[in-house]
Amino acid sequence: MRSTRSTDESTQSKKRNTGPMRRTVMYAAVIAAAGLFLAGLPVAGTAPAQAQAVQHQTVWFVNDQPGLYVNDQPSDQNWFRGEGEGWNRSDYVYTFAIGGARSHENTARWSMGQRIGNQYVFVYIPTRNSTATVTYSIETDGTIYDTYSINQNLYSGKWVQLGTGAHPFDNSEVSILVRDNDAEQHYSRDGFPGSSIAVDAVAMRCASNCTLASTSRPITPEISGLFNKSIIAPRSGNKVETTPFQISPASATVTASESTPNLWASITGSGAARALKVTINKSTTPGSHRVTVTATNGSASKSKTVNVIVADQKFEIRTEYANFAARVAGRGQSRIYATKDFTARDRQQINEGDKGGVVSDDGNLSQFGLSWIADGVVVRGTAVKVLGDAVVKDRAILDGFTIISERAVIAGNATVSGSTQVSGDANIYGRAKVLNYAKVTDQAKVFDRAVVYNTAKVSDNARVYGNARVSSAAQVYGNARVYGNAKVYGIEPPPQSRY
Repeated sequence: MRSTRSTDESTQSKKRNTGPMRRTVMYAAVIAAAGLFLAGLPVAGTAPAQAQAVQHQTVWFVNDQPGLYVNDQPSDQNWFRGEGEGWNRSDYVYTFAIGGARSHENTARWSMGQRIGNQYVFVYIPTRNSTATVTYSIETDGTIYDTYSINQNLYSGKWVQLGTGAHPFDNSEVSILVRDNDAEQHYSRDGFPGSSIAVDAVAMRCASNCTLASTSRPITPEISGLFNKSIIAPRSGNKVETTPFQISPASATVTASESTPNLWASITGSGAARALKVTINKSTTPGSHRVTVTATNGSASKSKTVNVIVADQKFEIRTEYANFAARVAGRGQSRIYATKDFTARDRQQINEGDKGGVVSDDGNLSQFGLSWIADGVVVRGTAVKVLGDAVVKDRAILDGFTIISERAVIAGNATVSGSTQVSGDANIYGRAKVLNYAKVTDQAKVFDRAVVYNTAKVSDNARVYGNARVSSAAQVYGNARVYGNAKVYGIEPPPQSRY
């Protein structure tokens, strides 16, 4: 049966499930003694030792390699990696809370294997990008058993227990999952509205009567952390891409197969830590190719298909120096140059050798699709992403955790900064600014000296122009027009602003 639990800084509530003789407490308890909790944790991905019943606080299972999905298909397209702010100072992943506003759904899933006995379940909230209320679901044999709503903004850098007690598992395949469509936005710790979900490790601890699954029912293998790959074909020789993933149980046999000429797949590593090794060369046909990874444990097996997308290199990075003194001092700037001919989304013809904009690194612009950053544009920060068929041109400036995707166009002297998203067929131009967690999507346009900021959203066929200001979670949609000196705000009046 399914119940919903919510956590708040000061309140707890209870709700009776519809199932018979079942009462559930709707809250997630923060583990105060974090040091005591961490002391007993094993290496990530390891399973309890072979044993009969085990005692309280002696067996742990930790998984810090969630499988990442878009619309239930393995993909990390909408997930981003953060460094050093996860459990045990490890890396973590995050995405933006969309609250059901998009057709796609981003999911993180931790496969915890087959479980018997009463076990506690904990989740770790990374220190950064944890600013939304997130629903964690416990699944048993593919069916949702319980859900817990946690305001990540309150528990940054902490382990949180799902529920007040142990969960009974009866030889069940257990998974923990998070979906961004279930998330709600909140104000972040610095006072700005936040809209990102951060995930890392999940842990289970035995309370009582824990054993491994019965030998009469082989444990079905679980493959975690393996998702679609995108590889740029080399101009000469071979190119090898390796993707680490986790396998449970660690003793499972794992193989990889492919049916594409000039593409080779194999599995490396041992135990719980494995890796998919894909090799291509300049003769590999551009496009999507399928690699099947199969894990076998006795008579039980599970396969996962990985789509390997191969594309010709679209651009390269060259370092430029203003003068000889700058070269000697090593004060150069990185600029993109086209390495093939193509037509950008705005119908601009890009030829091999054409100069593009100034960037922070090669991750600012996707090698895939028709996206382009034109000469004159300045990109500040490695977190900026220009994806799909998006175009940034003229004297535009991109900064912060900005994501420009799909067929969006940023032009003129526009500025897009902060944790913002511009997508669909949206246009930002003139001296317009989109800042601080704002979103502009669909066929919306923001231009002139208009500013959209602080989690405001402009969508559909809406227009914001003139000296208009849209802020504080306001939503402008449909065929709405906001112009002149108009100010539109949502939840509360915005603080005094310099914009």
